Amino acid sequence: HVYYLMKSAVDGYEALTQAELDAFDSLVENNGMSAMYDKYVDKVNQSDDFTARVKAVCLDFKPASKAEIDTLEKEMKELIENGIPVSTSISDQETGLMTELTNKVSDTRAVEKEILTLAVEIADTMLRNGAEIYRVEDSVIHILDAYDIEDFDVYVLSNGIFASANEDKEDACSMIRHVPLGSVNLGKISALNQLTRDICNHKCSLIDSWTELERCKNLPDYPLWIQTLFCGLGTGCFCYLFGGRFTDSVFCFVIGCVEQLLLTSCKKYKINRFMTNIFACLMVTLLSMLALNINPSLEQDMIIIGAIMPLVPGIAFTTSIRDFYNGDYLSGLIHLTDAVLTAVCVAIGASLPFVFLGYMGGL
Repeated sequence: HVYYLMKSAVDGYEALTQAELDAFDSLVENNGMSAMYDKYVDKVNQSDDFTARVKAVCLDFKPASKAEIDTLEKEMKELIENGIPVSTSISDQETGLMTELTNKVSDTRAVEKEILTLAVEIADTMLRNGAEIYRVEDSVIHILDAYDIEDFDVYVLSNGIFASANEDKEDACSMIRHVPLGSVNLGKISALNQLTRDICNHKCSLIDSWTELERCKNLPDYPLWIQTLFCGLGTGCFCYLFGGRFTDSVFCFVIGCVEQLLLTSCKKYKINRFMTNIFACLMVTLLSMLALNINPSLEQDMIIIGAIMPLVPGIAFTTSIRDFYNGDYLSGLIHLTDAVLTAVCVAIGASLPFVFLGYMGGL
């Protein structure tokens, strides 16, 4: 039974059940240890270097690396094959050390899966906030390398993540995530980039990484009044940039503020993104018609062009070009399709009032 327990812990990397650990401790306490266990304890007593390695793996507050486990496995196999004189006694400290070693190695499989889960979770959050494909894929690879995970593959699309580790071993694990296309949040992307650097530089433990990831996910957005103010300023400036006059820009500023309030409401009630773009552009055109009735000297086309600029899919189109340039053709096609559909929705929303009024006999 002891032979099976030790082989299970060191050779097979299989997690031990609590019943097996209790049986193991019972054998130690009753001095009923097998020859193999005695030989392993004697090996630890005879080699200071080996003892130091065991203590480094067991007593530190970090998981054992693959290299450390391979070293211990090699020592165990040499012990079994060559044989060493049996020790007649074992101290409580050595008993605790052996038990802790067994627990440490048996938990490695779960730790490696947690590391893979952490890397995929960071990638998921980056994708949801509009990060580029190469950035997401590179982050996962660097995190797995930092934890000495071997034989892994990572494949990232615009709306999906596929990752696997230890593919040729019994403790192989894989993960698949579906990630819907979302808006861009550069603040969260920057925070996640810094978290990835801290993990790769071993400045952040595994537990602290999860805490920091949750903080990055919950970074607050700018207050509504700031979003509204700057959306209005942006639309007003675009109107002036495209040839509008100062009065046109003032009306465009007001329309841009109302537009941001509408976008926030649609996001709150989880209205489809394409329908949101149609509603927003429809509202922009109607408000521009109202402004034209108030001041007939206004240039309506400049007001509409300036007001719809926050809805133009410039980032999606630019990202698709970068994906094509980096060889991620499928992701580039997904982003390009998203950009084209968004542009079509903007055109539909902006043109609907004119089409309706045309059927009704004109303005």
